[in-house]
Amino acid sequence: ARCFWEIDKLNDAEYYFRHELEMLKQIHGDNHQSTLESMQQLGVFLRDQDKYLEAEELLRYVIAQREMKYDTDKNILAGSLNALGLLLVKTNRIVDAKSLYIRALEIREKEIGFDHPQTVLIRERLAEISIVSTE
Repeated sequence: ARCFWEIDKLNDAEYYFRHELEMLKQIHGDNHQSTLESMQQLGVFLRDQDKYLEAEELLRYVIAQREMKYDTDKNILAGSLNALGLLLVKTNRIVDAKSLYIRALEIREKEIGFDHPQTVLIRERLAEISIVSTE
């Protein structure tokens, strides 16, 4: 699916993202880590195709499951928070995005360190939306 996405064959990419997700649901169930990761990938793909409603539904489900199944201080949850934060920025919900980025930043600083590139990226995104929200 990712290969089709990279070469801009978006219909094929969406088909394979959805197919993979359905297969994983059948094999592992809705809440298995592999299924949640596939669901997040589909959500990110849909977000980038401006299919915000479905993307948000998927990303919120992933976050809810990861919060219940895993401690909230895990780096994997931070990635999901970041993915939804990007969607909220794209849909001009800056205040909501900011709270997700703050949570993700706290997790990343604790889990992988202050200077890790993933931590720095979230700090930069938080700074960017803070500038936008004060304009």
